Amino acid sequence: MKQKYTITIADMELSVVSDAPSEEVEKVVGILDRRVRSILLKSQNCSKIEAALLCALDYCADKVKMKEALEGLVSDLDDEKEKRVVLEEKLALLEKNLEKTEKECARLQAENKRLMFHGEVYKQAAPEAPKAEPDAKPEDSAPADNNSKTGRSRVGEMFDLLTFTDI
Repeated sequence: MKQKYTITIADMELSVVSDAPSEEVEKVVGILDRRVRSILLKSQNCSKIEAALLCALDYCADKVKMKEALEGLVSDLDDEKEKRVVLEEKLALLEKNLEKTEKECARLQAENKRLMFHGEVYKQAAPEAPKAEPDAKPEDSAPADNNSKTGRSRVGEMFDLLTFTDI
């Protein structure tokens, strides 16, 4: 609700109408009165009207700067909102991938437990060693009774190559 106020700035009385509460009006009048009086003290040739106009110019310049700063902040805020939307989309995708990964991990753990329970062992396909071509030695082509002469059986032959250092 609008109210009529009588204010005094640099010993000049004015009547103003404002929607603001009286505390706010008094605060603004106090700031303006101090600024006008400061200008009058610094410049003896300046009239009260000129000091009031200088204050008005100063405050208008501040308002323009603040408006530009506000527009910059609003623009920055809009940019940040756009970035946030992109980040939220990425987060949703990562959460979906994490959920899939967790399900796959749980499935693999269950499979691991099942295999361990049944005593199955994981085996990697090891490359087969190249088969050595049999050398044409007379001992290898000898009849079985040759083995009986040396006192060894065919099973014992595979241990002939081992030494104590190998064991």
